[in-house]
Amino acid sequence: MTVLYYFIGVLCAVGVLALGYFRRGADPVKKTREDKIVSLVLAALFTVRGMYAHYAMEKTIGLNVNSPFGPYGGFSLAVSVLMVWLLSGMMLLLVTYPFFRGKVKHLGSLVRFAGTATYGVALILFRMLSRALDGDLSTQFSVRTLVFAIELGVGLGISLRTLLLETECPSGRREWITFSFILLGIFAISMPPWAVQALLGHGDASIVISGFNLYHRLMVYGSLAFAVPIYFLFRNKDYDTRYFAILFISTATMISFTYQYTFASMLNVMAWPLHLCNTAMYILPLVLIFRSEKVYYFTIFINVLGAFLAMIMPNVESNWLGSYSMEFWLNHYCAMTLPLIVMALNVFPRPKMRQFVYSLVGFGAYYVLILFINAWFTNYDASVDFFF
Repeated sequence: MTVLYYFIGVLCAVGVLALGYFRRGADPVKKTREDKIVSLVLAALFTVRGMYAHYAMEKTIGLNVNSPFGPYGGFSLAVSVLMVWLLSGMMLLLVTYPFFRGKVKHLGSLVRFAGTATYGVALILFRMLSRALDGDLSTQFSVRTLVFAIELGVGLGISLRTLLLETECPSGRREWITFSFILLGIFAISMPPWAVQALLGHGDASIVISGFNLYHRLMVYGSLAFAVPIYFLFRNKDYDTRYFAILFISTATMISFTYQYTFASMLNVMAWPLHLCNTAMYILPLVLIFRSEKVYYFTIFINVLGAFLAMIMPNVESNWLGSYSMEFWLNHYCAMTLPLIVMALNVFPRPKMRQFVYSLVGFGAYYVLILFINAWFTNYDASVDFFF
């Protein structure tokens, strides 16, 4: 089966590359539209691969415990975690590139060089990566493994097409350094919440985050370490760069947060992310994509305060490097800081008192709706709590 998957991946890469080559002289508007369609196909493939089922390596603790590669497969596990981690960021880069081509510097270079290298290596390591995703099931036919092969082929095809048909390239040492730092930033912001647990374990058991002790304060201060560099890196950039940066960051963190869900779990309405801070992970990317200022003001007046209160009173204390802990802090860092960064970077106009009143009305409607849903679902599952 592995040979068949390799063939399918290479075939998809050649197909996308050939499409780009034969359409290189087409009308620029039509060509851009076609590029956007192909990029959205890549996003759909990534979504199916990610939400088909939980990855086998998500259960791994400290490289070897519960590893799909066995107790002595730490190296393969580490490489797999880093590659799947990087693929998440590269996918988002390839998907957004046609929408921002020519508007944001270095995007073309990143797709040409980083995209080609990432998807090329991933396709070479396909057999290992498919085992990291599906464990023993990777030796059999699997819909996800098939989708993964197609995804890598499409991603490689887009990257190769850009490498061969476009010319953007860093010129000089300074631009190559900037290129490297941007790539490092893409990698950092795309971290899956289970990656730290898989690589390092649950962390020192003596570290308990509660009661506003030292560890708790450090985690709260971490929100500043997350937000302040973003602001200072982009405050003097042009509007398109600022807009792209915050859109990329909010979407990448949304993807990381969504790793906890699968298609099967989403069939259970009681497992939906209806908690206020959970919905914030999805609202902000949608707000930015559709440029909905009114909904944005809801996030800045309601989500920011709610997320801050949740960090002051966290419902996670031990296993501070575990998946659940990472999901909690990722969720609340983003829900609290990203709306403020949007305002600080002037992506949207600063809100006025009228928008605050509208936000309170919106929050009242949300509160009543979720109160009803919470009470209704509690009849079927006593553990349901969208107000925790």
